[in-house]
Amino acid sequence: MVYRFVLRYSESMGFYDFMRRMVEGQPVFQDDDSSINNEAPHEPQPQPGVAKNGILKGRQETFPFVEVAHLKPHVDGQRLTVYGHIKNEWHDEILLDKIIIFGVKRELDTFLRAHEERDFLLYDGPLIRHEEHEAHIDYKTRNEGDYFRSVFRVKYAYNANNQTYTVSEMHLHRPVLDIYE
Repeated sequence: MVYRFVLRYSESMGFYDFMRRMVEGQPVFQDDDSSINNEAPHEPQPQPGVAKNGILKGRQETFPFVEVAHLKPHVDGQRLTVYGHIKNEWHDEILLDKIIIFGVKRELDTFLRAHEERDFLLYDGPLIRHEEHEAHIDYKTRNEGDYFRSVFRVKYAYNANNQTYTVSEMHLHRPVLDIYE
């Protein structure tokens, strides 16, 4: 009786498959692909042009972005320092590369985990005597090394006593730019 069963099963799944299942301790009466192929189920393949992290080239709503809040300017004689709170608003880690504010570049070179926020020195230099209405932060995704730029509109407070400006707010201006393509 067992002999007939083995013959009947060996015709449908192959004698060697039957023997392999027995040796490996797998169910020999189960004839589906999951028992034959012991591999983990495959992850869905991404669509062409879509990175595993969800970035779709040409669709800025899929790009990572950062926000700047809680600016803290400090005037000391003829020097101005500005600290700002930067937040990674993306679901993965990024490297903050640099900020350009008031026409001055400052290297940040710091990783921020997903949704992490931290205070940074954004500017340390002479008092500002004219308004620069745009600043930007360049950053890249950690895993892919893809660079992006968040552009900010800068608002100022004017000090009539010494005819200088102090930054008061920075607001993200869309679209986020995919740079170094």
